[in-house]
Amino acid sequence: MIRGLYIAASGMIAQQRREEIVANNLVNASTPGYKQDEPSLRTFGDLFLLRLGSPASDISLPLAPGVGPLNLGATMEDAPPRFTPGPLVETKRNQDFALIDPPGRQSRPGGVEAFFAVEGPNGQILLTRDGQFIEGPNGQLYTGDGYRVLAAGPNGQVIPGSSVALDASGAVHTYDGTGAEVFGGLAVVDAPVAALQKQGTGVYVLTPGAAGGLVPSFAQVRQGFLEQSNVDPGQTMVQMIDVVRAYEANQKVIHTVDQSMDKLVNQVGRVNA
Repeated sequence: MIRGLYIAASGMIAQQRREEIVANNLVNASTPGYKQDEPSLRTFGDLFLLRLGSPASDISLPLAPGVGPLNLGATMEDAPPRFTPGPLVETKRNQDFALIDPPGRQSRPGGVEAFFAVEGPNGQILLTRDGQFIEGPNGQLYTGDGYRVLAAGPNGQVIPGSSVALDASGAVHTYDGTGAEVFGGLAVVDAPVAALQKQGTGVYVLTPGAAGGLVPSFAQVRQGFLEQSNVDPGQTMVQMIDVVRAYEANQKVIHTVDQSMDKLVNQVGRVNA
């Protein structure tokens, strides 16, 4: 009976965590380039029950008749982002850029996706699909979080310490780490999805030592467009309702177990006067 209490409690904790992830997806439904997280639950290791003390008392443990598996509850396993492309909208804003993946590429777990390369606070390369940039000093482009947009050379390789700027006409100019203008464009790289770690809303970093690393991408860059979030608000609301119902179901189980234990303690075996 007490085991059932803990199983239901673990289910409530898992659903609470799932609700947080679904709510975060809903909040970022209008965030450019945001990729929704997909929570997944798993059960703890199941136990297989055997019936002992049967009439055939000489039955050994390996030969005891089976009763069936016993589930020990659920837990949140992971919430990887789903890198399906979001719809493109035209903004006609020179500081906005969108990535269009090469034809035939399928977004799937363990696949490869294209990202803008930006410089993190410690000089590391961060990745994002959010192309809603802003202009800083000297017209340099930055993300909304203040990360400087990096440039790529003629071979497509990211130039460390580089920068990207726009002139009055909206034309893109790229500069190396010394400030000298070089021929190139916005740094766009391909990265293995399975090796990415989240560093904030829509920002990722490649796991050190990941196989494949960052390579120049063949994705098309479109100026004056933005990629919208791939969150479907309607579907996300349905998921939220499902989470609430699952949470309430586990809550009712705890209430039922509590009532049964109350009767066991206060009523069973009571001697009437």
